[in-house]
Amino acid sequence: MALSAPLPCQAETSAITAYTDIDPDHVMIAAHRCGYMSNGQITHPENSLSAADFTMNLGVEILEVDIRMTSDGGLVLMHDSSVNRTTNGSGNVSDMTLDQVTSLKLKGSGGALSDETVPTLEELMLLVKGRAMVNLDKVNINDLSLRNAIMDVLIATGTVDHAIFKGGASASQVAAMRATYPGHSIHYMPILSNSSESGMISMLTAHSPHATEIIFNNSSTGMLSSASRSKATETDTHIWINSLWSSLCAGHHDAVALSGNPDGSWGWLIDQGATIIQTDNAPQLIDYLANRTSDPPEEPTPTHPFTQHSYDFDDGSLQGWTNTLTGNATDNPASFAPQTDQGRGGGQNSAYALMHSGNGTWLDGRDVAHPTLVCTSPAFDFDESLTAEWAITFHLLGGTGNTSTTPTSRETLAPASESEGFAGVALRRVSDGAYLLYDHRITSAQNADWQACGWSQQEIADALSDDDPAETYQLDFIDQNHGSWGWVMLDSIEIKGLIPKPDNMLSYYCGADLQNTQDNIQLSILTSADGTTTTRHFRALQRTGVSGQILWSSDMTTWHASGESDGNHTITMQETVTSNEDDNPQIIETSFHSSTGEQPPRLFLRLLVEPSPPASN
Repeated sequence: MALSAPLPCQAETSAITAYTDIDPDHVMIAAHRCGYMSNGQITHPENSLSAADFTMNLGVEILEVDIRMTSDGGLVLMHDSSVNRTTNGSGNVSDMTLDQVTSLKLKGSGGALSDETVPTLEELMLLVKGRAMVNLDKVNINDLSLRNAIMDVLIATGTVDHAIFKGGASASQVAAMRATYPGHSIHYMPILSNSSESGMISMLTAHSPHATEIIFNNSSTGMLSSASRSKATETDTHIWINSLWSSLCAGHHDAVALSGNPDGSWGWLIDQGATIIQTDNAPQLIDYLANRTSDPPEEPTPTHPFTQHSYDFDDGSLQGWTNTLTGNATDNPASFAPQTDQGRGGGQNSAYALMHSGNGTWLDGRDVAHPTLVCTSPAFDFDESLTAEWAITFHLLGGTGNTSTTPTSRETLAPASESEGFAGVALRRVSDGAYLLYDHRITSAQNADWQACGWSQQEIADALSDDDPAETYQLDFIDQNHGSWGWVMLDSIEIKGLIPKPDNMLSYYCGADLQNTQDNIQLSILTSADGTTTTRHFRALQRTGVSGQILWSSDMTTWHASGESDGNHTITMQETVTSNEDDNPQIIETSFHSSTGEQPPRLFLRLLVEPSPPASN
C-alpha cells in the first residue's frame, strides 16, 4: 500500500485539516523558501510568488517563508537581513522602505535576474488562501512589533488559520498571544533542538501542539523514542523534521535521497514518526511518497561480516590515515587532522571531521596558500566474490576546487596549492599510484551542508576491470586549492565489498567484544592423556559469512583437518557444545583421537577462521 502523497488542495480547509487532524498514513510536505528548488537545482527565485504557485500546484500543503520588516513597517519575504544576495539591490531590509525593497528584482538560478520583484507577506497570503499553510520563519512572537504587524496582515487577508508561528516560546507566552487575539485560530509550533525524551514529553505536555519541529544530530535521539512518539500520538501532534541538511536530521537529509537512497533519508524519517517533512526538493519527495509502500522491506541477502571499512574520526585520531606529503599535524600544522567545529559545525554527523588546520588555527588558515595536502587511507582489497556490494561513499564540506581538474596520480600533483587546484578525494591504485576515480563537491557550502560523494558499484567495477584481483587500493584526500572557498573537509567514509580483516573475522566468529579484541579469542587445552586431547573455544551463534575449524599438525608446516593423516597418525575430532542452548557465544569442546591410540610426539592445534560464501536464497 502506498503512503498518501499530497494532491492539489482544492477545498479551502484541506491543508488546515491535514495539519489539525493527523492521518498517520499521510505525510505533509513543507517546501523550504516557497519551494525554489527541484532535484538539487534552483528552479525559481527563493521566497518568490512563482515558486509558491508552482509548489502549491504540485499539491504541497505547507510553504516555509522568511519574514523581514522594512524601515516603515512593511513586511516582505526575504531570507537574509540584507537584499544583496537575492536581488539586484544592496543594503539591509530594515534600512529600506517597503517601496524600495519591493521594487528590486529577484535573482534566480545562477544569479540571473528574473522579472519578479520582492513580494510582500500580504501578496503571499492572498495567493495561498484556500490552498496551503504558511510556516513563518524569522518571527519571534515575543517581538511584539513584528508579531502584531504580521497578525494585522493575516486578519486583513482572512488567513490567520493558514499561518504557523514557531519558536521556543513558553506555553504561557503562546497563551498570552492567543488571549490578545480572541476568536482567531492561532497555530504555534514549538521547536526542540537536540533535546531528550523527558524534554520532548515535557514540551508536548505543556503545549499539546498540532505540530512540533525537532532538530537532532544523533539518530538515537530521545526525542524519537517510543515514549516520545507515544506522547505525540496522545496529544495528536505532528512530528516535523527538516531534511534540508545533515545537522538537522542526523545525516538523513535530502542529499542522501538525491544520491539514490531515499529510504535512508525520507523513508528513515517517516519510519521514526515524521508526518511533516520540510525539504528543498518537494517534487522528488512527492514522487517518493507516491511510490513508497508501508509493507516491511524484504530481508536483505546475507553478506560477509566485516567487509566494510568505515572512518568517522570521532575518537580524535586519523584512524589509520596518514598525511602522505606533509607529515602529521604535530610536526607540521600544514596538514590534515581531525578537528572539532572550527566555526563550521563539526563533522558530518558528529563532532570531528578531517580538515586542514592551517597554522594551527583553521579559521586563520583556511583560504591561504599552503603545500599540497594529501591524507591517505589504509590500503584495502576488493573481494572479487562480492562485486555486487562494491561501493565507496564519503561526505565533503567546503569549496569545490577546480571542477575541471582531473588528477592522474599523487606524483603528478603540484607541490603547492593553486587558486584553481583540486579539492576532493581520489581512488588510488597502489601498484603504480594511478588515480582511477575522483570526486569533489559540485557547489561550495558550509555550516553542515555536507554533500554525499563517491562511486557506485558500476563505476568501481569499470575502473578496476583490467586490474589484477590481488591489487590493493587507497583513498587520497587532496587539498590543492586556496583562495576563496579554498578549504575542504572530509567525514563519514564507507568502503564496501572488501576482503575481511583477519582479526575482525576471528572476533566475529568467537563472539568477542570488539572493544576488547582478546575477549573470548582463545583456544584452550583442557586435558591430554592416553592419546586423547580436549580443547575449548568460543563460537558466536550468529556468524554469517565466516566458517571455522580446528586443524592439527605434527610439525607446524602441514596442517590437517579431522580424519586426515600425516603419514604416521590419523586424527579425528569430535565437537560438543557444553554451554546452554541459548548462550551466546557458545562454549565448544573438541576431543581428538589418534588412530594409533597414541598422540604424535608433538601435536599443534589451531583455530582457522576464514570467509565462506554468502548463503543463497
